[in-house]
Amino acid sequence: MNITKIIEICLQLISAGTTLITFIYLFLRCRKTYSVLGFMSCQAVVFLWTLIYSLELVFAHDTNSKTFFLLLECSIISFLGTNWLTFCLYHCGKVTKTVNRIILLCYTITIICSLLFATNSKHHLLFVKVGVYEIIRGRLFWLLIIVIILEMMIGDFILILHALRQRGDGKRQSILLIFGTICPMVCATLTLSTIAPNGFDLTPPSFSVTLLFYAIAIYKYRFLNVASIALKSVVSNMQEAILIVDCNNSIRYINAAFKRAFDGYLDARLGQSVKELMPALKNIVTNSNEHIDLFNSIESGEREFLPREIELNLGHKAFVEVYVKFATDRNGNKLGRILSLNDITYYKNLIVELNKMNMEIEDNADMDMELTIQKEKHRIARDSHDTLGRNMTLLISSLELAEANLNKDKNYAKQLISNAIEFTSVTINELKKSIDGISETNIDNKGIMNSLNELIHKWNKLGVNIELTATGPIPSLSYKSSKVLFRVCEEAITNSQKHGKAKNISIVIKFGQDNINLIIMDDGIGCSKVIKGMGLSGMENRIKELSGSIIFGSDGEKGFIINIDLPINQSVTVATLKSL
Repeated sequence: MNITKIIEICLQLISAGTTLITFIYLFLRCRKTYSVLGFMSCQAVVFLWTLIYSLELVFAHDTNSKTFFLLLECSIISFLGTNWLTFCLYHCGKVTKTVNRIILLCYTITIICSLLFATNSKHHLLFVKVGVYEIIRGRLFWLLIIVIILEMMIGDFILILHALRQRGDGKRQSILLIFGTICPMVCATLTLSTIAPNGFDLTPPSFSVTLLFYAIAIYKYRFLNVASIALKSVVSNMQEAILIVDCNNSIRYINAAFKRAFDGYLDARLGQSVKELMPALKNIVTNSNEHIDLFNSIESGEREFLPREIELNLGHKAFVEVYVKFATDRNGNKLGRILSLNDITYYKNLIVELNKMNMEIEDNADMDMELTIQKEKHRIARDSHDTLGRNMTLLISSLELAEANLNKDKNYAKQLISNAIEFTSVTINELKKSIDGISETNIDNKGIMNSLNELIHKWNKLGVNIELTATGPIPSLSYKSSKVLFRVCEEAITNSQKHGKAKNISIVIKFGQDNINLIIMDDGIGCSKVIKGMGLSGMENRIKELSGSIIFGSDGEKGFIINIDLPINQSVTVATLKSL
């Protein structure tokens, strides 16, 4: 074995080794798009070709072995042109249904060619004669070589056009790919034209130079968008639906969230043109005519798009926040764009629920406001009734008595008129306090009897005979209980004078250990049926607020009786709180 053959074998093995390393690297680190798979298929063809050619150089010492290795090489080489053309079409985003049919036709022809090479011993259409030192090729061989070279040239032409439209790293990638492909084509032409040294095939070693160009494109300019596994893992596990589109409008990446969210609605595939996805996207967007600028941004990639909320129809109403952002290299050159769709349906529904709750709160607030107003009206009416009813009755009684004694006892009449003026002044002041909400009777919690005696004294001066009797030890009453007892007695005396024209009133209070029993009786005009006006209703409400009971009675002819049973230190109920 001479030195030339040894060098040739070493070059073939180096070429096969570097091709294998590149293939494994792409397999482990690259996203398996149609573009990547196309490029890897080219690498696989080159690896098998150089490996088999190396074995041929070592073991092909006779015509049979030479023929075997040669036909096996040619069967594999048949796929190189079609694989390269397929890669270029996918890489440059030129794949349509028509192009897919053309690719299918090319692979059909390639398989037929491969079978022709494998069965050459039957028909000798490709190789007329194969020897250790001499090979006579048939016309069909040259035709197939022309087809392979033509496919590769078409692929290079597509890459050239693609490079002219690219900027930055994208253009550099395309240029490196073009030079890497031209190198073995030139070497193959030299070998077949017998310009190269006899028996020395320059084509397989030329792929070492090709791989040098490819290595620069892959490692320096991130050809095929080789991403780190960590980054891919992060994007894959994101909750946002992510779609990455390159500068050729080809879909380069789809994360799991996108597939889950739009399964059955958006049939996005790696290597697919994003334009093919737009009709389906427009179909699920509610009021799509309002988002034409968004669709243009996704489809053309001419500008970024700020986050916008859109409504989708995915069998149910869904809301997503969508934006389009450019992906750039370290120099700021655009590599593609990222379409992000963040599902905000939960938060949108939550806002709707919160708004609904706010409206209910506002409605309840309005109801509470109305209830407060009604309660305030009721309080003012009740306090005004207590104040005006009592004092006006005292005033009228005082003036009637003064009128009756005007000619009999002028000094007494003057005193009664002075009392009437005093009652009028007190009434006005108490009415003002009632309207301002500060009307309170000055009742000492331990002096309910003193307050009642003071009230009785006022009426006694008007000639009304009121007797107050108390039995049992006087307990320490709550302010609320003391106020209710006082107001009830006050209202009962007023009603006895206003309606019953009573002359004698008897008030009996029995202080027990757990309760108070209050009985008020008069000798006024009776009634056959008790009609509860504001005064009696006010008494009843006050007693019920303290969980007590009250009974009104009359024999129908003379007299009126009120019987009250009130618990001592009864806890303030919810109704009591609302009335305060």
